[in-house]
Amino acid sequence: MSLIPLTNAETIQRSVTTVITNLQKHAHKISRKVGWHGGGGEFPIHWRPAEGFWFLVDELREASRYWICFGLQDPTQINNLTIVAEINPTKSGINRRNAGFFVQDRQSKVYLAHSGKVGGGRKGIGRSSFLQNYVGQNVETIEWPDGIESTALVIGRIDSERLPLHVSHFLSEVYRYKGIVSTDREADSKFDQVGEPMEVEPELVSYTPEFAGHRKPYVIARDIEAKCDHGIIVKALAEFLAGRQTSFGNNQQCDLLIMSNSRRVTHLIEVKTDRSSTNLYTGIGQLMLNGISFLQPPHLILVVPGELAPKLKMAVNRLNVRVVSFDWYERRPVFRGLDEALKPETQ
Repeated sequence: MSLIPLTNAETIQRSVTTVITNLQKHAHKISRKVGWHGGGGEFPIHWRPAEGFWFLVDELREASRYWICFGLQDPTQINNLTIVAEINPTKSGINRRNAGFFVQDRQSKVYLAHSGKVGGGRKGIGRSSFLQNYVGQNVETIEWPDGIESTALVIGRIDSERLPLHVSHFLSEVYRYKGIVSTDREADSKFDQVGEPMEVEPELVSYTPEFAGHRKPYVIARDIEAKCDHGIIVKALAEFLAGRQTSFGNNQQCDLLIMSNSRRVTHLIEVKTDRSSTNLYTGIGQLMLNGISFLQPPHLILVVPGELAPKLKMAVNRLNVRVVSFDWYERRPVFRGLDEALKPETQ
């Protein structure tokens, strides 16, 4: 069963209000100039320093859709802002030309979604290219009331306290993608500075912040939300490693790879956002299969929420897989056992 888009005007209006209310919490309201291709003006915007993005809402600017735009510049340091992405849900009915919309699962949980259609005024920017470059994309099947099926990125549940983090991940991926296709990429891209450059295989050259999980339609709310959290966990681990000046990267097969000074892969890290037996078996299998592809097998680390049962943790350790657990504290993941897993004597 696929996710269903919202088409009722009143339901969409309530969802927009929920998103705005959620994002305005802990945000600073200031007035700044916002420019776009062919236009611009001065607007009241909301800045979220914790997540590093600002947003602007104008419900009356367009008759058929809500105009919600986002940027990553710090408005306390700059007066003229540029838009990184827009999420503009239609006000009523079906309009697949609008990249932003709302979907609900069979439990009536509502999520903010985006088709992947990214603008930018430069050659090469488009939906297919964006999705191809989107690392860890959280793609779900969408079943429209007129019988058409499509796919979309599910950004996050609209009433979740972690929605701002999910939006931040989405914006980061859009910004990174536009940098990839730009011929004059900004030298200060924050994503190029997350990990040190590494002279290894091309696909391991750098760490790419990711947003979410796998290309499979889920209908259970906790599964969808867990997938939305995946990129947040990986990014938190990456920030921890960067703080220790550790060389690391990632690719399509591995969430994170840690490198020695000699550019040898010393650790593989796989993140699972729930402790279902399927996820645990999959995570362990991924680590072991990916690990044997190296001449010198790296240490294997499985990151999971909460604590595993003692017998299960012992069994996993007997497979030479170290377990790191995490819990949420003030909307941020907090890790237990990470220092132990990365001790020098394990390298």
